[in-house]
Amino acid sequence: MKKRIRARETDRRRLRGGGLSAIKNGMDLRYKALSVHLLTASGAVLSMFAMLAAVEEQWSLMFLWLVVALFVDGIDGPLARRYEVERNWPNYDGVLMDLIVDFLTYVFIPAYALFTSPSPMAV
Repeated sequence: MKKRIRARETDRRRLRGGGLSAIKNGMDLRYKALSVHLLTASGAVLSMFAMLAAVEEQWSLMFLWLVVALFVDGIDGPLARRYEVERNWPNYDGVLMDLIVDFLTYVFIPAYALFTSPSPMAV
């Protein structure tokens, strides 16, 4: 019972003095949601770096860029859920961009690398 009363008092204090801070916190969440979109978009940039390395037949560099893109792809989803991107920055659909980046990273660039790399059987 005492915990409930303390929680209510804390909520009342927040409402009384938190007009501007509540707005500030809302803006902070919007900026964090936008940052998640930018992080997802950086995966496209990393994929393009991997593609450029593949065109120049620098396979080790290509795999390095793909690993970094894999890392970015692994953390952008949990961050999007944490900062409720669909609610805090609804103007932009990050799911579609994530699908495009995933296709580049996991399908197109490896297929291009396999197609253009020298065959180990060729003498």
